[in-house]
Amino acid sequence: MPDRIRPGQPLTADVLNRVVDAVLDRIRAGAGMSLTRTQGGVVISALATHSAPLSRGITIDRVSTLPPIPTTGPRIVWWLDSSQGGTGDNQLWAACPGQSEWTPLQNWTWLSGEPSS
Repeated sequence: MPDRIRPGQPLTADVLNRVVDAVLDRIRAGAGMSLTRTQGGVVISALATHSAPLSRGITIDRVSTLPPIPTTGPRIVWWLDSSQGGTGDNQLWAACPGQSEWTPLQNWTWLSGEPSS
């Protein structure tokens, strides 16, 4: 079936679905990207690189106090607030080797990112 609509042609669900399918068929992945066609669309994903493997996913630990700055790679933690037994502000914090403090990832905060001793 052609994916073009002719003047005067009624817009039925079948015609509209063919247009959507034609658009999805024309999407191409660039460098470092992959496409997976699903029933309702296309999932666009970044490919893992050899220098920084992402295939294991990311772990976000819930912490009551900020841990020491990591020494082997970046780390993200969820710093719990007092309602959950923590000293933080209930948001994500990140640190990389070489940093002196943790950095909040979501919102401005009144807290210092200095790790606990």
